[in-house]
Amino acid sequence: MARSLRMKREDGVYHIMLAALLKQKTSATNGWITRELNMGTADAVSRYVSAFRQNDGYGAKEYQSLTTKVMK
Repeated sequence: MARSLRMKREDGVYHIMLAALLKQKTSATNGWITRELNMGTADAVSRYVSAFRQNDGYGAKEYQSLTTKVMK
C-alpha cells in the first residue's frame, strides 16, 4: 500500500511538471490540461503550477530532464 501511495504522489508530481511545461511552451489552456492529465479542476492547475514556479521547480533536475525528453 505504501508503494501505491508513493507511485500516486510521483504521478502527481510528474503531472504538475508536465502541466508547467505545457503552460510555458504551448498555448494549452488550463481546461485542456485538466482534462488530458486528469488533474481535477482548471483553477487547481493554476495553483499547482504557481506553487511549482514559486518553489523553483523550473530549475529542478527532474524538470530539466522532462523538458529534454519532451521537447526533442
